[in-house]
Amino acid sequence: MKKIIACLTVAIALAGCAAADYKNARLKANEVQNGMTVADATRILGLPPSHQSANSVEWRRGDAQAYTGTIRGSIFFELRDGKIVNVPEGGIFSDAARRRVNDKWLAAREAADAERLAAEEKAKQERARKAAQEAEAAKAYAAEEAREMAAEAVARSNARYSCADKLMCGKVFALAQIYVAQNADQKIQVATDTIIETYNPTEPGKLGMSIVKAPGKGTQEVVEITATCKDEGRIYASLCRKKRTAVYAGFQPFINARFQK
Repeated sequence: MKKIIACLTVAIALAGCAAADYKNARLKANEVQNGMTVADATRILGLPPSHQSANSVEWRRGDAQAYTGTIRGSIFFELRDGKIVNVPEGGIFSDAARRRVNDKWLAAREAADAERLAAEEKAKQERARKAAQEAEAAKAYAAEEAREMAAEAVARSNARYSCADKLMCGKVFALAQIYVAQNADQKIQVATDTIIETYNPTEPGKLGMSIVKAPGKGTQEVVEITATCKDEGRIYASLCRKKRTAVYAGFQPFINARFQK
């Protein structure tokens, strides 16, 4: 225990000596002038440097880890070709030194503020650009959607076949079943004399179909097709409109081509 206490006493004494030495060095720091070497400064301060590079030399202790232009900060000198340079009038802890540090700090803050404002303006412009792009894309999509819907409406209005009599309509209905089998993504689940129907689509973009044969005027009958599609999301909605339009538009030509053979 006595040894521990003795060691602590010595350590405290050494720390006190080091603090006193650094305090004295600070008091002498203004004696260091331009043109001196690091060795000259070391002799004046009475302490070896804490840090040295090709461009600077510094003495640091305790909470004095940065040069502030005041005696409370570290002791710092700029170097050029091994000589101390840019020491302000009166020394590194003079009024001129404090003003220079303050000016540098203000310049750095102004530069940081300018950089921040420039970044904010750039971000603002980027947001505006993206908003304009999104608005243009939305406008283009709305126009394309309107065209697709109009095309589907026209095609659907023609997706029916009028038969003169039951015999003719029987042939049309048989051809319609082939058309469904060739164009629907779903399998047929119902096939009677009047209805052909596939399973409902369960996957996005998949097409289901149904065909109904109904009485018309007099001996006439009408065969009409209906297409369904699972149109989840914008992409699938457009895909489904195009698939339904193609099915509607292709129905009459399919029947006519086979009646001409």
